[in-house]
Amino acid sequence: MNRKTIVFTGSMGAGKSLVAKRVGERLGRIVIELDHEIERYFGKPIPKIFEEDGEAAFRAVEAMLLRKFLRLPNVIISLGGGAFMQKHSRTLALANGRVIWLDAPIWTIVKRVRNDPNRPLAKDPWKLRRLYNKRRPLYAMAHARVDTSWRVERNLHDVLEAVKQK
Repeated sequence: MNRKTIVFTGSMGAGKSLVAKRVGERLGRIVIELDHEIERYFGKPIPKIFEEDGEAAFRAVEAMLLRKFLRLPNVIISLGGGAFMQKHSRTLALANGRVIWLDAPIWTIVKRVRNDPNRPLAKDPWKLRRLYNKRRPLYAMAHARVDTSWRVERNLHDVLEAVKQK
């Protein structure tokens, strides 16, 4: 296992992008936003990929890109909320990096994402809550869990401590 590669997983609104960016700055590492790389690969936004190419195509490219990026030394990879739900991607991440689950209470997540037009699931807080509860047992397979309901400075401290753990 390459514990030097850090992989962030968790629900939308848990703070993966912001925390990954800050940890990358602090540790001097390249940060890879997997969803952005998938959009770049397809040349269109994720909702269009699902609509025009289907979820199976999206997940296949997601796994292929994750495998590619996990081969790079000392990177930080921020997964999309559903990536860790896929057994193949979850197995790859757990075997090839230090996976940290960024977690926050559902009410915090709803508050953070409810007005984001790029997050269609956020429009229905009950649907988001069901998805959140369904995914938690799989997120819990990560090597470490960090509560990200706090201000980013506190979250950053806790994440850096989780990164140091073996």
